[in-house]
Amino acid sequence: MNIPSNDGQDATSRFLQSALTPLAAKTYIRSKDSGFGGRHNPSRNINYDILAVAAHEHGLLANQTIPRAKVAVLLEENFMKKLNTTDLPLQCPDEELLKRFLQKSIHYEEMLYPGQTDDKEHETTFDEAVKKHKFCNFDFDALVEDEAVRTFFSKEIPRLYRRSKH
Repeated sequence: MNIPSNDGQDATSRFLQSALTPLAAKTYIRSKDSGFGGRHNPSRNINYDILAVAAHEHGLLANQTIPRAKVAVLLEENFMKKLNTTDLPLQCPDEELLKRFLQKSIHYEEMLYPGQTDDKEHETTFDEAVKKHKFCNFDFDALVEDEAVRTFFSKEIPRLYRRSKH
């Protein structure tokens, strides 16, 4: 319920003014008043796009004129099902790099929200992301050498592409 108050501000604006630093709250209200409310920015898995490029570089899409974006979409929609797996080889940062990520993340959060951060909660959330492999990418070199993956690119991608055009 976003009902304006006597000063004309809605509940979201009032809440943000109380929760954010004055500059951040003012920026939000200015952007909202100007008609620019931003846009939803979901994270996007770019592994399939990178895998499409790696496959092309290794000649797995030879003699194909399928647009890269379409290959990435076909991969995202079909790759895991067709290979009948949920466990692909990954490349993940080592512990030392993850520690540096965490320290930088805590530092930037403190810069954005001075005196309002909870390092323990931040570390817990970060650790959960690590366990979910949020900082990992597919091991593209291992994938393009896998025979099942090579077959998927040479046979399935062209078939799926032809089928999607009709």
